[in-house]
Amino acid sequence: MSEPWFFDADTVAGLEEAEQAYAFSFALEPEHWMSLSTCGTWSVLPLGHRRDEVIGIRLVPGRALADCPVVQLSEHESLTLVSRPAYLVPYLLFPGTILEREHWDQLLALPPSVWRALEKAHRALGGGDDLAAIRAVLADARLRDACLISDRSDESRRHRIDIRLRIDPAAETRRYFEYLLAAVERYDAPVPLPDVGVWRAATASACASAATMDAKQLAARGPTAAWELLLEPAGLDCFQGESPSMVMAATGDSTPLVRAAQLLRKHAGDVPAAWREDPWWPTVEALAAEPETYGGLAHMEAAGALRKQRRDDEAFVALVSAAYWMYVRTREPFSELRETTTALADESGWTETHRALSAIADAIARAESSLT
Repeated sequence: MSEPWFFDADTVAGLEEAEQAYAFSFALEPEHWMSLSTCGTWSVLPLGHRRDEVIGIRLVPGRALADCPVVQLSEHESLTLVSRPAYLVPYLLFPGTILEREHWDQLLALPPSVWRALEKAHRALGGGDDLAAIRAVLADARLRDACLISDRSDESRRHRIDIRLRIDPAAETRRYFEYLLAAVERYDAPVPLPDVGVWRAATASACASAATMDAKQLAARGPTAAWELLLEPAGLDCFQGESPSMVMAATGDSTPLVRAAQLLRKHAGDVPAAWREDPWWPTVEALAAEPETYGGLAHMEAAGALRKQRRDDEAFVALVSAAYWMYVRTREPFSELRETTTALADESGWTETHRALSAIADAIARAESSLT
């Protein structure tokens, strides 16, 4: 049951050889669509799956899909992989942190027919360099050695960032990784946050983590980081731990968001008055006060208030977050939230966002039908 709506399905047909190289398949089965049916991950347009996890385009209100980030889903959470679909195939080909050098060598040894298949998929997603950037990375022994798990030096860290920026050369990605490196090496994570575009939740998470290393910094930077994090879709890139790390992974734990809300409530008297008067503030208070039972109602109410202020893009995020919290607390589907968000996209004139949400809803319905 393949639904690669974002591009021509025929373009990626017959790429089995490529799938073995990057452990990714464009084919989507009913269970993949059903995994989107209950929580705010229905705001992700699936492209395919890697092992058991769906990878797709996170819908950003009003943006063309070609300019939206690609995320990996883990149940109700999402981890940003790259800033644009055009950079997905190079990312998939990156071997990551490894134990043995042979993993890189195996990719370099792929036959020309497989590289042609990979290039076909790359172009289908908007890539235009015939994978030259990732092939140069793979051929660089210095970068390969920097990715050995045993190498935890500062130089190795910088080489790994170099790799990520070759894979995803967007300016916002560069600003994010530069910020992250400073946070990891020196706990230097200033506010206000830089213009990092789709990496804003990840940057806020790194800032919040770095701030916890010092009580003064926590008071000075923590509330801003917490506020920024809670203005992003719940469950997105909020996975930094007690100290900032170059590597994040979905944890399935909503504790970082609860901590952010509780920190803001603790410092409520010190934050800008505009925050306390904002439609988002009741969501902070509700989550801080009822961390074990909060089910998203305040986010639904915030969405309505934001719409009245013509802040429709933020209302979209609030609805997605409401779906997240409802799922976390009840594990029950609530299709009305998805339908409300789809209507919002239509009324706001977000053509591609609306089309994608409608396609996701149709695919979920077909998946439900096929499994009953």
